[in-house]
Amino acid sequence: TTPGEAAAVLVALARSGLALRAACAGEVHRALHLLYDSQDRDGGWGDPVATALALEGLGSFGLRVGQPTADDAVRHLLKVKSLRDLFD
Repeated sequence: TTPGEAAAVLVALARSGLALRAACAGEVHRALHLLYDSQDRDGGWGDPVATALALEGLGSFGLRVGQPTADDAVRHLLKVKSLRDLFD
């Protein structure tokens, strides 16, 4: 499983409401740990899209601004030239 796939699973389970089912607890746990463990040293998870999806997935399960994982990822996204170009 890649970080992008894990993030997509978290987002889908959170949006569908299925994350609350006991049968999904193992998948949620594995996806969360995979994302926390695979964050790059630069704060991202590969490309900007994967990083944004990881932030959304982790945010669906309690990650908030002020926590190092979130803050590092946001800093990473703000450094990506292509992302800044979207807003200029």
